[in-house]
Amino acid sequence: MSLPPDNLGYPIDKETWRRTVNPLEEEYQTEGILNGYITRVMQGWDNQQINDIALWKDFRDEFDGWTLDIFKLASKGALKVLRIYLTTHGVWIKEASGISFAKVLHDCLGENTRHEWTKEEIDQHLDIHPGNFISRWNPRNSQPRTLYQTPSTPRIPQAIGAQPPNGARLDQSINQLTDHVYDSITQPIPTQPYSTNPEEWYRLQDTQRRSNEQYDPTPEQDRLYKRGREPGTQGTQDTPVSKMITELVKHYHNEDDKYGGGLYDSLDVKLLTFYDCCEKVGLQENQYHSAFSVMLKDRAKKFYYTKIKGNAKDFRTMVTMTKAHFDTEENRQLYFAEWRETTLLRVIASNPTKSRLECLELLFDKLEKIQQGLSEGYQMEFSIRDQVISACRGIEECNLALYKPASTFEGVCAELRSAIATANRSRESQSGQFMQVGQESNQQVG
Repeated sequence: MSLPPDNLGYPIDKETWRRTVNPLEEEYQTEGILNGYITRVMQGWDNQQINDIALWKDFRDEFDGWTLDIFKLASKGALKVLRIYLTTHGVWIKEASGISFAKVLHDCLGENTRHEWTKEEIDQHLDIHPGNFISRWNPRNSQPRTLYQTPSTPRIPQAIGAQPPNGARLDQSINQLTDHVYDSITQPIPTQPYSTNPEEWYRLQDTQRRSNEQYDPTPEQDRLYKRGREPGTQGTQDTPVSKMITELVKHYHNEDDKYGGGLYDSLDVKLLTFYDCCEKVGLQENQYHSAFSVMLKDRAKKFYYTKIKGNAKDFRTMVTMTKAHFDTEENRQLYFAEWRETTLLRVIASNPTKSRLECLELLFDKLEKIQQGLSEGYQMEFSIRDQVISACRGIEECNLALYKPASTFEGVCAELRSAIATANRSRESQSGQFMQVGQESNQQVG
């Protein structure tokens, strides 16, 4: 079990750090547990990179039901960082001067209509947080940011075993984090369009990303994005490339294995299939660029022939251009919103003719599908485990499984299946007993 971040400046209960807790239950309303809950929520936002209205909605969802008294039980330091994070990412919260952080956060939670920033409020915010306003309200934004144009933003310290997307360990103290929020300045964004020179565009974006985020790629990222080497290196096979590509096409008889650029279509997942098929037909890594179009369909294939072919000459650039075009901020926020809103209760309501067990399987499938479109921070097993537990709350048949859930995703799924099946058998048994009693009563009357 991972440990909470060190040197936060406020206490966190280590026993419940990795457990799913309900802060509305009195047994969990302690300073350490509530601080841990707040920190975990901010880690999720930071990994997903949501802001503005999506962040406001998720703030209301994560802290739904929190009273002013519950906020007051958390540490002032944790509440201060929570307010700073929200305001620097587009959620307006009044200044806490003369008012407690608990009060201003609770007031924001109680607003049914999202506050629209005024010019004076924006100017005041930028005076306090120069360059730290990751929001569409920021008048200094010159253009929409792409996947590789994210400015330098304060990172919430990650727990051991729950690394942020760039793989860096950020064990900052509360004071260091607060100072970073106040003092960091957004780096200038390269404006050269990739369509004129894809290789130069990628180098600019890669340099900017490494500078801003102190990028340290994980082995998985290296394998996904650096697997294709620059063309020109001779392969080790004597088989002509054209013949190997013909064989590769035969492996793609199932259109579902191809990447189309639509919602829930993960390029990273489809690349795993591509690498496996290339290995089977003998294609070398330096030859991947010649076969890239084989794994594409629909919008992605059209994008390849109109924007990539003739402009990009190496596999790495092809993947980067495709991901930057289809993996948009709007899609990621849509995935995140649906991730939070998908519950077993809603699946049951949408499928009135299906049994509880069938709806449970639909829930598992949908959450696994959505997870593929989320950021790397949500790809870990405990993320989908925790989300399944949250999605099944409120269903009576699941209560037994949720009382002390298993530590793994598959374990939780198995317990939920067993709990629902047991509840079904119990109802059938009771129904049979009622019918038998009724028949006996009729016989006695007769």
